[in-house]
Amino acid sequence: MEPRLNPVSDKPKVLCIGNPVYDKSRYTTHCFLAEHNITVSGTGVEMDLERVNGIWRSAKEQSKEKIPGRCGGAINIMTPLLLLGHLECSVIGRIGNDKRGEKVERLLAEMHGTSLLIKSNEPTGKALCFITPDHRRSMLTHLGAMAELNKDDIQEDPFTKHEHVHIDGYLFFFGIVDKIVQLASKNHLTTSLVLPTKDVVQMFRNTMLPLVPSINYIFGTVNEILTLTGVTSITDALESFPMQQTVVATNGHRGFWVKESGKKMAAFHAVPQVDPEKIVNKTGAGDRFAGIYLALALQGKSPETCADMAKQGAADWIQQHPGTYTEGKTWAAYKAVCDRKNSCAKSAKEALL
Repeated sequence: MEPRLNPVSDKPKVLCIGNPVYDKSRYTTHCFLAEHNITVSGTGVEMDLERVNGIWRSAKEQSKEKIPGRCGGAINIMTPLLLLGHLECSVIGRIGNDKRGEKVERLLAEMHGTSLLIKSNEPTGKALCFITPDHRRSMLTHLGAMAELNKDDIQEDPFTKHEHVHIDGYLFFFGIVDKIVQLASKNHLTTSLVLPTKDVVQMFRNTMLPLVPSINYIFGTVNEILTLTGVTSITDALESFPMQQTVVATNGHRGFWVKESGKKMAAFHAVPQVDPEKIVNKTGAGDRFAGIYLALALQGKSPETCADMAKQGAADWIQQHPGTYTEGKTWAAYKAVCDRKNSCAKSAKEALL
């Protein structure tokens, strides 16, 4: 049965499912990463909160330059959906009864998002992001409240009130993605997924593969897509996906590939070249890219517009200081695109009267 989403409706309702993570960043060195057994450019998960806090204290002692925190994960996807002004969003996940949880809910309220978040006695999940001089980002995540997310938290009622559901790839850790996909299909919602890291994709590949054909939009890096498909060529990998899917494979400053729904072949897109001296922090750039692309796609924008705005948004993002959500040229540029389209549509409608 076809999804019920009207891609050009004024206010598509999007349900984001994924635990909000609070990102704490610090500039550091490769020696520091080696000392604490943190994989360069990797995303590790550490259950021992005392060890996580100890590593963070050491990072602060090494680098006195403070970087404002950011809300990552599901919130980083929701931000473009909400700030672009034409989408209504709700989020399901778990946060703690703590200051970080309060920051998450306050940010959601400021952006007029709807919180369906469940409070936990565990602390709000946090990701320690370590930025080395070569601008590479390495992460160590403490799940906290996230670890308690389970299938009982995923109820059918929210699915009946939304048109699209976005799935955070890290939800494969909690064994709930199959239920989300089933409820989305039952209630005729379109779906999107941002793949987790290459290592996590490898870990859950056998679980992911049966669910992948049910996803309308898939976002991942080239390495994540290759790992998922088991194919060595990115063009061949993208061609292996079903025709009805849109799949986007990013490759940092080298550009990205888009296999549009209804097409077999993927198209390559170059990205703006950013002066390395102007790069502040790459953390969250992938989520920002996916969020902008998805926000445009759900409103019926052309794949070319989706790609152009997403790459500009990601380039803008890595040059902004952390903590900046509502500022930047991306939003103004996007709104100008929307205003032009809406104005043209209104003129055409008036001409027909």
